[in-house]
Amino acid sequence: MSTTVKIVIVVLVLALVGALIFGLTRRPDETELNQARSEARDCRSEADELKEKNKQLRAALNQALQRPETIRLDDPELLRLVGRPQKQVAAGGGGDLSAAAVVKVVRQNRGAFQQCYERALKRNADLRGAQVRLNLGFSVGNNGVPRDVRIAPSVDENMTSCMAAAVRGWRFPPYGGEPVRVEIPVPLVPKE
Repeated sequence: MSTTVKIVIVVLVLALVGALIFGLTRRPDETELNQARSEARDCRSEADELKEKNKQLRAALNQALQRPETIRLDDPELLRLVGRPQKQVAAGGGGDLSAAAVVKVVRQNRGAFQQCYERALKRNADLRGAQVRLNLGFSVGNNGVPRDVRIAPSVDENMTSCMAAAVRGWRFPPYGGEPVRVEIPVPLVPKE
């Protein structure tokens, strides 16, 4: 190997070593530091949100385990079940009431609540512009008929009575188990 080639190789190796040393010892500029700090803040914020969500889910799970006979549906638009899922309803009426059966009946009949609310808006000026969120609770007997209907808070007596009557008219599939308690939050928004 010629001396020139050896010199070129030595120069390249020194250049490479110098670049590595410069890269390892170079201090990041202010923009890079600010970006890293921002990403760290975002990461901490996301971690805090996940911790809070985890805490809420644990509380919901504990509550569901204490009352396994209760089917709790979140936002009726999403109809997401929280708690222990029930067994499917058998065609002959055996088994327990399923969450899917409850969701189906609620979806089919949720328009009745909107009608009760729209009528109340025409009668009660206090409801206009207010955000209305009710909590609906009822039991479903093994014959599929709702009973013990409760709606709270009662922001308008006629509206609450209308909604309770609508729920009492719902029909679920008959099943062979014990009565099942259903709880649903009901957010109401006026049609535009």
